[in-house]
Amino acid sequence: MAKKTRRKRWKINYREGTCFFVPLHKLELVEGKWVWLKDPDGCPHKEGFGRGIVARMNRKGDIFAYFFGPKLLRAEGGFSDLTAQNAKLMAHCSQLGLLNGEWPLAGELEGWNRADWPFPSCYREDEFEKKAWLTHYDENTLDDQYEERVEFVGYEAEYKRQVAVYGCAREDPVIKIGQTIHPYDSLLGYVAAEIKMSGYLA
Repeated sequence: MAKKTRRKRWKINYREGTCFFVPLHKLELVEGKWVWLKDPDGCPHKEGFGRGIVARMNRKGDIFAYFFGPKLLRAEGGFSDLTAQNAKLMAHCSQLGLLNGEWPLAGELEGWNRADWPFPSCYREDEFEKKAWLTHYDENTLDDQYEERVEFVGYEAEYKRQVAVYGCAREDPVIKIGQTIHPYDSLLGYVAAEIKMSGYLA
């Protein structure tokens, strides 16, 4: 009889306000396009780090985090100069990079105040239909609560344009409705978050 495979149970090693470093993937410009370099074993070649702060978390393995430049050579440096307003990326993503040690932890943000690091509603769109919505989330469970129709911004077209020109998106297209900036509505794997930040800091 085959043995049952036990799923590894990770110990939660972070909380809201935890600071961490994000490994960046090495890029090389080839014929006007950025390509992701790999090590001989086929794994992504990583070079340098960005910074991040956990703003929200749930018990299902998701976090909402703020990510920052500039690119650092080592997983060293402070976080006291960071604010929500100067983030390169806001993302709803997997916690796995924190749990498996690939995103090195750097302690708690001094003077952490949840109100200074909001979890705004998230924007999504149907580029073909030219329709858009804001999804509102519960800040404690990170579950979606409801959505509302809003003005179409054209995020996906701008993202595709950057990829066509640079080979990767060089910055997260700003989605501003009223006075509020809204992140794009997607759940990123931790490697996808690394790749996005690598493009933004290339």
